[in-house]
Amino acid sequence: MNLSRAAIFAESLGQRSLGETPEGWHRVTEATHPHLFEAMDAITHDGGGGCHQHYNVPAGWSEALTRMEVLIGRLTPEQRETLAIGECSEQEELVQECDGLGVAHRFLNAFFEDFIERESVDAA
Repeated sequence: MNLSRAAIFAESLGQRSLGETPEGWHRVTEATHPHLFEAMDAITHDGGGGCHQHYNVPAGWSEALTRMEVLIGRLTPEQRETLAIGECSEQEELVQECDGLGVAHRFLNAFFEDFIERESVDAA
């Protein structure tokens, strides 16, 4: 079965924000990962999406979620906004200034691309 990019996109939107968490995926909520959830929500809203109670994340990212939450939590609100929806040059400058933030930057970029292109830390 050959799915179009639009069909894959529609399917991934359902997987990342609605219904049950697909087997092997991890659920991110405001309660479990508040800073990461905030960044994912900012990306969703910036792209014209609505409100979500959770986001589903491919299993390949599960081990990095806690580390990314801590790293993002150390940022100021303005830096978190830059990381999530800032200009590429501003994001890259922030990543250079903050040790270890690269993994969160790659994750949020993969989330922005609906986890189609890259599904794990290893692939990023």
